[in-house]
Amino acid sequence: MLAQYQRGAGLERSRLGVMTRLPVVASAKVVNDLFQMTLTNVPSSGSIAIEASDNLNAWQQVAFTDVTGSNLDYSFPVTTNAPGQFYRVKVVP
Repeated sequence: MLAQYQRGAGLERSRLGVMTRLPVVASAKVVNDLFQMTLTNVPSSGSIAIEASDNLNAWQQVAFTDVTGSNLDYSFPVTTNAPGQFYRVKVVP
């Protein structure tokens, strides 16, 4: 749990919130023209969305998975017509 304290005008307030477990990319590699990654520290509820971009401005969802708290493995074809491919992971409550 995260406790956050704010001070102002001589008053002290406390606000408690729950921190969400953030997934960790434990492994990322290219094998046989596939980008492969393994996510660990996956939350036990909610969903994971994987988005890809070749320019960091426009993002497209390439995977969406309901989570159960176990590790997740993903594979995506390597694009040869783009100078680079970027991926991001989003936790969806």
